[in-house]
Amino acid sequence: MKKVLVTGASGHVGNVLVKELDAKGYEVFSLVMPHDRIDYLTPYSKILYGDILDFDGLVYLFKGMDYVIHAAGYIDIGSGNKKRLYKVNVKGTENVLKAAFMSKVERVVYTSSVHALPALKKNQLITEIDHFDPKLVLGHYAKSKAIATQYALDFTNNYDLDVVITHLGSVIGGSDYKRSYMGTAANLFLQRKLPLYIDGAYNFIDVKDTANGIILALEKGKRGECYLLTGVQKTIKEYLDEIAECARVKPIKHKINYTFILMMSKFAEIYYRMVNKTPLLTTYSIKVLKSNSNFSNLKAKKELGFKLRPFEETISDVVDFNYQLIIEDKKAKLRIGTNEKLNQ
Repeated sequence: MKKVLVTGASGHVGNVLVKELDAKGYEVFSLVMPHDRIDYLTPYSKILYGDILDFDGLVYLFKGMDYVIHAAGYIDIGSGNKKRLYKVNVKGTENVLKAAFMSKVERVVYTSSVHALPALKKNQLITEIDHFDPKLVLGHYAKSKAIATQYALDFTNNYDLDVVITHLGSVIGGSDYKRSYMGTAANLFLQRKLPLYIDGAYNFIDVKDTANGIILALEKGKRGECYLLTGVQKTIKEYLDEIAECARVKPIKHKINYTFILMMSKFAEIYYRMVNKTPLLTTYSIKVLKSNSNFSNLKAKKELGFKLRPFEETISDVVDFNYQLIIEDKKAKLRIGTNEKLNQ
């Protein structure tokens, strides 16, 4: 039985990936931080505590592993936390690859992002590239992924380590325990707390398809090759309308002015930093919504056998999981309220 370690196992992609790897007969190890929730990982994997910024710790943990899937990363669509963004996404990736090399791991799959690729104009089809330049992409998150991706390519070309790279689109679906940006938007909409929508589009990919695509890259990918694991291009209005149809609720009818929300986003970021909360929309994310999201997954389909579930099934998972979260949140608030009364 092959041993595979997943970094970032408690994340959205990571936890679904752990389940799928277990179902396919791998011996799975979940690398998590001490504060991470692990109850949804323990039935499918052995838990290892560590930090991708701790190089010596990684060397120790990687010993005896056949494969490493590096799914850990820091996603920040705002203008803050730049230092941490580059530290985790760039230095963390360097540590993982060097540790895997020293520990004689057979193969590493690095999960990059489609944002590491320059966006082409006028909805031109975006396909895989073989060189990544942070100067050609928008925002610090994209730049950090471009730098890390190029490092991974250089590493596998210069050292005896087999590395395959996957680029993920906007991942949605169930098991979104850490509440992604698009999952949060769906959650707010289902609670009728999202009265307006914004123009723009993303390339949406089901989290289950993402996990299966990463496993296909592990099993069938070619060393030093990149694969776009992307799904369907949808506007934000289309995404929310399909959620509305699935949940049988009224769709959002009114959109917010693009220029106005772009201007206000600068002040919103300042406010959210002051109250230590994560903003749903930032200057960067609003500009990304207007950029080209027409990504091709043809290479992954041809070389890996990558497949997509019907989008309706994905939306159903989004709705079901977020209703589950809403119920859990209400129960938690009720427990807190009851405890406060008892303590008075």
